[in-house]
Amino acid sequence: MKDTVGFAQSIVAKPTNYVTGFIKDIDAMVNTYEENKRLKERLEEFGTLKAEVTELNVENERLLKLVKKKDDLRKYDPIQANVIARNPDQWEEKLILNQGSNDGVKVNMAVLTAQGLVGKIVQTTPKTAEVELLSTNNTNYRVSATIANKKKKRMA
Repeated sequence: MKDTVGFAQSIVAKPTNYVTGFIKDIDAMVNTYEENKRLKERLEEFGTLKAEVTELNVENERLLKLVKKKDDLRKYDPIQANVIARNPDQWEEKLILNQGSNDGVKVNMAVLTAQGLVGKIVQTTPKTAEVELLSTNNTNYRVSATIANKKKKRMA
């Protein structure tokens, strides 16, 4: 009797185990598919993150260079001066400052305001200095500049 029951159970158990194993395999494939999908999404996020890190590194290098340049600019002792004259005929080209060669002003020195570069010294006297402005129409007076976030240099 035990042999007959055991034989009958094996006849029923083998297909049942096969079906159960088949369902487990399908479940494992579905889980693998879902995990693969999640991993692809994470991989895409990592690609985006890598691009952001690269962009931040470039910006960080640019800012570090800027800080270094500011430190370099602090090494200079600025000469404070006021505008004392402007010729109406050359309003956008030249102006006269109240500091000259006696005060340490020299030809080709940069002229700055709180907003940035405005021109350069083109002539000095002991008490005054003539500034040629960036807005001049003089074709021999150009400034090379890089516009933020742009790779091309432009002439101003």
